[in-house]
Amino acid sequence: MTTEKSKQEKPTIMLKPLDHVAIHTPTRQDYKTLMRVCECADWNWCRGDQPIGQAPTKFDGWKCYKEETCISDDLHCKALHYTSRSGINNFLLRQGYKILLPEDFYEFQKLSLRQILQINRWFDQLNNR
Repeated sequence: MTTEKSKQEKPTIMLKPLDHVAIHTPTRQDYKTLMRVCECADWNWCRGDQPIGQAPTKFDGWKCYKEETCISDDLHCKALHYTSRSGINNFLLRQGYKILLPEDFYEFQKLSLRQILQINRWFDQLNNR
């Protein structure tokens, strides 16, 4: 249960929109951390081109594609999409998308390891309440 106090403590960050970029999350931990980072930036899941208002950590897209999971954003609505890496190769690469690993995404976003650890600590504490 999220309390008002835990909401206030939640780290907040600003993420730059990605233009034709997808993030490949080869491990469950990569995926989990990326979802936490996106949630701290108030990004949500999308179905097609419509945001569905579901927080990134409330849906486990990694279950579907596992080490093939790739996440992309929608420039217009701070929303997330997911697909498999083979799906990326078959569609998004032809559309001119670039595939980044999470560490490259964090570097592009100018997120420090300290910020990422703080985000993970906040979620771990929230889940232990």
